[in-house]
Amino acid sequence: MNSSGAAGVILVSDVLDKSSYQNLQEWIGLVDKYSQDAPLILMGNKSDRATRDISKAEADVEVDKFNLTYFEVSAKSGDNVDQAFMHLIKEIKKSKSKIELLDPKQKKPNQGNGASKDPNCRTS
Repeated sequence: MNSSGAAGVILVSDVLDKSSYQNLQEWIGLVDKYSQDAPLILMGNKSDRATRDISKAEADVEVDKFNLTYFEVSAKSGDNVDQAFMHLIKEIKKSKSKIELLDPKQKKPNQGNGASKDPNCRTS
């Protein structure tokens, strides 16, 4: 797992494979070790399938142990994927704002060429 310097982290489990939820503690430990408090969400993939190895209630119990935000998603149909990413983006923004409030020097300068095609975007 490479999450060093990550702004946010998505863990993906499989609702057709209960064992994918049993490794959450290990995954979260690795994220905590390398990501320096990056926001974290868990996606339970394949929610479009009729048969499952773990119920929504069982998944909720597992994620509650770690106080995770959990989304059941379907990569195949796209169900709930946008909502999960939008939630993570909001959490990243909140996290970055807290860092800047605590230490304004932590804010990184714009690393692009300064040009933006969006007239509503300011780069300086």
